[in-house]
Amino acid sequence: LQNGRVIDESATDESVEAIRARYTRAGGALVGHFGTYDRHVTNLLLQSVPELLKNGRPQAVLLLGRGSEAMRDQLIEKLPALTDRVHAAGTLAAAELSLHVSACDVMLQPYIDGVSTRRGSTMIALAHGVPVVTTSGSLTEPLWAESDAVALAPVEDMPALVETTQRLLPDKPGRKRISLAG
Repeated sequence: LQNGRVIDESATDESVEAIRARYTRAGGALVGHFGTYDRHVTNLLLQSVPELLKNGRPQAVLLLGRGSEAMRDQLIEKLPALTDRVHAAGTLAAAELSLHVSACDVMLQPYIDGVSTRRGSTMIALAHGVPVVTTSGSLTEPLWAESDAVALAPVEDMPALVETTQRLLPDKPGRKRISLAG
């Protein structure tokens, strides 16, 4: 554990900060997403990420996992102004993935049928102590709302998902509360 986050033993605060510096502007927040970018998640991200980045705040999005480069390209094609704010790291070895997840302020993990305990991508963020903003849907177990382990928005309400993420980014105590509950 380092700063309350599970990261690779070889990781240092400096290596996490170097990753943050690679993807963010000074003082900017980093929103991560880890997954395989199937068509459902792709559609949810195409709806939410442009709206998330339109607010004028110095924040960036870091896409992690197989298919992240194609997802970045789709987002930039939809809104070319996002070119310097949407990044993709692609498929990473476990230690590098750990560092990249640890560098994020929030993980945005929407699912078309809602978060569940079977979602490994969400479990990775929780294991690293990174607060997660996700969707509630037909597969979402009651424990998610009861535990406050994640910030939830209904799957059919992308504006709520964006608003929840925007509200959480500057709220360091709120992020810490969710992180600890996770």
